[in-house]
Amino acid sequence: MTFYEAALDVLGREGKPLHYEEITRRALEEGLLSHVGRVPCDIMRARLLAMARRDDGKTLAVVEPGVFGLVQWGLVQAREALEATEPELPDSKYSLRPNERTPMTLAERRAVREAERTGRFQAEDKEARARGKRRRRRGRKGESPADALAAMVHELGDGPVDLQYVVDALDRQVALPEGFPSKLEGLCELARQENERLARLGEPPRFLLEGDRVTLAPERPARQRPAAAAAGPQKEPAPFVLRRDAQQAVSKTILAALKEMSHEKLEQILLALARSHSLTDAKVAKRSAKGSPLFTGMVRFGVSQLRCAVRMLLSGRDVREDDVDELRADLQNYSAAVGVLLSLGRIPRSVRSRAEDMSQKPVLLFDGEALADACVGSRIGVRTRFEEVFQFAPELLETPEPNE
Repeated sequence: MTFYEAALDVLGREGKPLHYEEITRRALEEGLLSHVGRVPCDIMRARLLAMARRDDGKTLAVVEPGVFGLVQWGLVQAREALEATEPELPDSKYSLRPNERTPMTLAERRAVREAERTGRFQAEDKEARARGKRRRRRGRKGESPADALAAMVHELGDGPVDLQYVVDALDRQVALPEGFPSKLEGLCELARQENERLARLGEPPRFLLEGDRVTLAPERPARQRPAAAAAGPQKEPAPFVLRRDAQQAVSKTILAALKEMSHEKLEQILLALARSHSLTDAKVAKRSAKGSPLFTGMVRFGVSQLRCAVRMLLSGRDVREDDVDELRADLQNYSAAVGVLLSLGRIPRSVRSRAEDMSQKPVLLFDGEALADACVGSRIGVRTRFEEVFQFAPELLETPEPNE
């Protein structure tokens, strides 16, 4: 989750206002944040203050200095508390540059860790090189707002990138296209409109949106020129080999599509995925009002068959420890030997430890990323192409017969 999404999750479960330092502590303990940054408390305060200062669509309010609550609870924001929560400016005649206030992206942090592991150069040198990519960028002639957004996201590491970083980088851009938005909501709407425009043209999306974060989609095939399009039907695209990086990009696209599906369609896909992993005689054992059906079936391991219970959390929420306990109780009731828990949400470390308890029946866990990877492996929602390769065989020239 982003810092804002993690704060909403913590406050929603707590049911009362909390200090931003306490919100940060709980988010770190529960592993809710997709990226932490070097000063997570300061980042959390900045993100919550930005949302509390919004005029429309406000969800957070500052009730005391540093204490945030949800507007849906009927809280009224105190202006004095909002001003007291603002960070103090450093006592220096030189103001900090925007780059020094922006934490590293996930791609930059991975590069720094790789540099430390291999010892090729110092971590601070790698960080300086990565920061150098965020130089003042001059717009190109005829560049559209979507092209400018894609270029800025590429300079920030291709993604996932918090769009707030793009807003912070606007003062370092030169000659932005006319109509380029300057607020977070406008950037999200720009990415959605570009994807809708490409969908009408029958092309894949350009941006992958997850809340306020954006990732550049895999490189799109070049558009055909109008003259070629008018010449008649086009040839079949050239075959290609699906590489590992392409598989990861397809998995992200599948995960985003699964999150937008209805519960009925999602249940059919997850059941087809279970059947592709040798689950036979699958049938519904029970359904709960929370949207988590339980299926039972048989799975073959070698020459043995084991009864398996599969629970699907169709709501897409994060998996909790009581979900593992409830599934183990179902294993006992239905005489199943192994359980499988599927969810598009995240699986915290505490839940993994509970499922790996060797003193009880095993429970296999699948989060959203694992489900998307399994769909790619089972060829669900993907199309593959294979390239024919020719290799010289001199021994076959001795018998000049067609070789099949």
